[in-house]
Amino acid sequence: MRLMVELDGATVPLDDCEYVLWNPCGCPRGVTICRYGVVSEEDAWRSFFPTKRERDRERKRGLRMELMTHERWVAEVMPLMRLRECPHQLATADGEAS
Repeated sequence: MRLMVELDGATVPLDDCEYVLWNPCGCPRGVTICRYGVVSEEDAWRSFFPTKRERDRERKRGLRMELMTHERWVAEVMPLMRLRECPHQLATADGEAS
């Protein structure tokens, strides 16, 4: 049985989706593919940050996770990831640049 999700008004198979990790500045930081066993947003967080302490720290810094279709990722996000480095400085929770 395929898991289905509703995104942007359409019902799509979850395994045709990706979770994108976004920096607080709006730049994409990474992607994890649902067809490889990532089912929930928490699974996606764990794929980037294995410990709860890391996940809590990064959420506090303002990183966020977004589920999107593979087509949207290819069209909108993948070109941004080709920049390779975020041109912005990430601020830590205490206000220092990382």
